[in-house]
Formats: sequence, structure tokens, C-alpha cells
Amino acid sequence: MGIRAYMRKSPDGYYVLVVSEGELRAIEGLLGGRAVIEEAGGGKFMVKVRSRGLYVKVLRALGVRRWS
Repeated sequence: MGIRAYMRKSPDGYYVLVVSEGELRAIEGLLGGRAVIEEAGGGKFMVKVRSRGLYVKVLRALGVRRWS
């Protein structure tokens, strides 16, 4: 799946990504306090960011490379 598939905003204006605890630890340095992190249960976390550029950086750090 490419980056374009992830590029929809939530109704409240955030780009939302659900990640595991390990993935969250891997991207914490990129977020730098510019994200809202909520526990979704079952060891999953919702990462909500407003910046499209930051969202793309997070996706790339998690291994999503293609745009299509």
C-alpha cells in the first residue's frame, strides 16, 4: 500500500495513524511534541498530526515508500 492510501484527514482535521508500541517508540523522535497520542487498546496507539509533511515523514520512517 502506498502513501496516497493514507492521505485522508479525520473529520476533526488530523491525519491519523494506528501503530503498535514498538512502532511508536521508533517514531517518537520525529514527533517532537507535535502530535496527539491516544491509547487505542490492545497495545495499539493512535497518532494524530495536523502537519501533512510530518505525517509523510512518519509514514516513511515506518517503511511506506510508494505514493500509489
